[in-house]
Amino acid sequence: MSENVLLKMTIEKARLINEVITKFLGHEPSSEEKKKFNIMNRLGESIIYFNGDLIDTVKYKADDGLLT
Repeated sequence: MSENVLLKMTIEKARLINEVITKFLGHEPSSEEKKKFNIMNRLGESIIYFNGDLIDTVKYKADDGLLT
């Protein structure tokens, strides 16, 4: 059961990061464009850089309903 929660959290984190990148570029990023982004993952947040410049910080938390 805990694997399912971790999988859902990972998918949601990836979706949120991709959403920020897509909004920044104005379109879905190509594989070459993705290489220009650096994502630093920390506990509860991911910091997104583009060519060394800070773009945004994505914050997320576990859904308490999933853990009970």
